[in-house]
Amino acid sequence: MDVTTIKQLFKIENVRFKIPDYQRAYSWKEEHWKQFLEDLNECDNYFYLGQFIFEKKDNAYFVIDGQQRLTTLIIFLRVALNILKNDPNLNKFVDDIFNIYIEDKDSRQQKFETVGYDNDIFLKLIINYSNVIYEDKSKTESQKVICEDESKKEPSRVICENKLITNSQKAICKARKYFEENLSKYSIDKIKSYIYLLEEANISIQIINNKLMATQVFAYQNDRGLKLSNLEILKAYFMLQIYKLNGTEKDINKINTYFKDIYQNITSINENEDNVLNYYWRAISNQGYNSENTLDEVKEKFKKLPNDKTKIDEINKFIENLIKAFNLVYKFERNESLDAKHLRQLNNLALSYPLLIKANLLGINEELISRLIKFLENITFRNKLRGGRARINSRLNNILKDLKNDQSLEKQIERVKNEITSGQGEWWYWRNEEIFGIIKNDGYFYWNHACNYLLWRYEQSLWNKPPLSVKELIDQESIEHIAPETENNKDPAPGYGIYNDEKHKENGIVSGEWLHYVGNLMLMDLKQNSSLKNKPFKEKLDVYKTNKISHHQEIESFVKDKQNPIWDLDCIKARGEKILETMKKILDMDKI
Repeated sequence: MDVTTIKQLFKIENVRFKIPDYQRAYSWKEEHWKQFLEDLNECDNYFYLGQFIFEKKDNAYFVIDGQQRLTTLIIFLRVALNILKNDPNLNKFVDDIFNIYIEDKDSRQQKFETVGYDNDIFLKLIINYSNVIYEDKSKTESQKVICEDESKKEPSRVICENKLITNSQKAICKARKYFEENLSKYSIDKIKSYIYLLEEANISIQIINNKLMATQVFAYQNDRGLKLSNLEILKAYFMLQIYKLNGTEKDINKINTYFKDIYQNITSINENEDNVLNYYWRAISNQGYNSENTLDEVKEKFKKLPNDKTKIDEINKFIENLIKAFNLVYKFERNESLDAKHLRQLNNLALSYPLLIKANLLGINEELISRLIKFLENITFRNKLRGGRARINSRLNNILKDLKNDQSLEKQIERVKNEITSGQGEWWYWRNEEIFGIIKNDGYFYWNHACNYLLWRYEQSLWNKPPLSVKELIDQESIEHIAPETENNKDPAPGYGIYNDEKHKENGIVSGEWLHYVGNLMLMDLKQNSSLKNKPFKEKLDVYKTNKISHHQEIESFVKDKQNPIWDLDCIKARGEKILETMKKILDMDKI
């Protein structure tokens, strides 16, 4: 292990630095960039940037350990140079730094390249700095784009030519913006001092010429600020097994190729990579939903295999199917069917993915997969309402273990449908009587995310062409109480029914436990919800009528006296019954 400086490392003649495609892509976040700056601020004349491990091949240094720090370093330096170039007295200084770290003076090649599928964006955004990061405030987060032309900075003139596709591309973009915003606050001398500090930063480096040895070393490494995921640890474990079994360079390259595909998928999905690994393991292992520690359980499985080519073959088979699991998640996140969008909206895919993955690995036909999605949406909604994690896991485990082909899946779906409908068998706990009883339980339903989901499905039922996601209408969803939680005693005519009836408690909105009943609840943007609070009903109603949300607009239809509107218990009950009719359709097992 040699100790050197960043400057000495980058001044090695004719050497370029590359992130191999089988490595994880850039994934640092604001907390890491903030720590990076704080470390610089806290250092006087000495800065240690940690350990780096490279595999040397021809004139390239492939980064085995340290890529997050090295990528951040280059982004930081490039942003700093872009600020300093505005001072004509610093032209030589800027050129010298640029030629050492950003682009080779003679060959005009990048000195540092990120993973291949992100490098075009990295080249444009960081190396060439040709694009301007510009946020159109009228657009949502997913619609923010890169402006291709520096002269076109007005929101109306943003060019949507280079939309960011992967999460790592977005991270690169956000890192640049973060450093732009923060470095712009500092003086020229301060920025220069940071560059000097980074150039002289001490690092420990290890150069490895053997890929098998690089694999063994990587198995014990961590990046500062971002621990290895279970998936990365498992990758290192598999490669180490192949190394111990005297596997060939071809065997190692095969694993690297597999993980290149996996990491490319990771940058394009919302699901956490370790979660996908967990779902996959539950799908294929005997533990199923009872699995508690995927990493240890997978290692235990492979320890029991003979130490010969059989183990290498099993490792390859495991990873090949893991790729299919990631592909399934990628496709499901983009599945445009209404049923898939409903299942995603329930936000509990940990129940669904093991079954979907296993069905996919078994080659279950697409029509039956669509039926499985409907089934999972129904079951997930019931479970969110009813609760009982251990119960649902053990019962889904029976389906998972029995799943072998189309016929076995159809048989299990029919069995569950019959048991829920009849209220007999192991699925009796989720029968309709139990579910509808919970809706009328004051308080519990309101705090349950199933409340949001039911109100959203109710909203969809009021549209001829229903919006497909909450985000299409609401930026930050919250639950509004029409009759407010805090009774309005200030206004002379608040416009609400009796809250507490001492003689007949069931007739009071609060005393009768109707305050949190679904008939008194609606989905609303958080900011608007906060502004309404416990204002008089007539003021609220004027807002509801102008909203683009249908179940807001229809509130007036439940009011008897339109001139002097009162939101009372009769209104709450009538609206609740209408919403429950929608719920009956959602829970209708015959539609599966």
